[in-house]
Amino acid sequence: MEIEILGSKDARTQKTVQIVKEAAGKLGVLVRIKVITNPRIISQYGMYMLPAIAINEEVKISGRIPSSSEAESMIKRNTR
Repeated sequence: MEIEILGSKDARTQKTVQIVKEAAGKLGVLVRIKVITNPRIISQYGMYMLPAIAINEEVKISGRIPSSSEAESMIKRNTR
């Protein structure tokens, strides 16, 4: 599974990355996390509220940092 974190090089984006990594680890799910900071790529997703999380190129969360339980649920729902 590929998870893309859309954001800038700020603390909110880094916290989002940390929460997603911890959730995947807790679930034992192998994920590839890609942090996207390029404004042109972010705008292709139509995102203006950051950070945002996309799984398999579909935006799941935008404009906020997810809770740990929310990140776990999101990963579970998208695990094949």
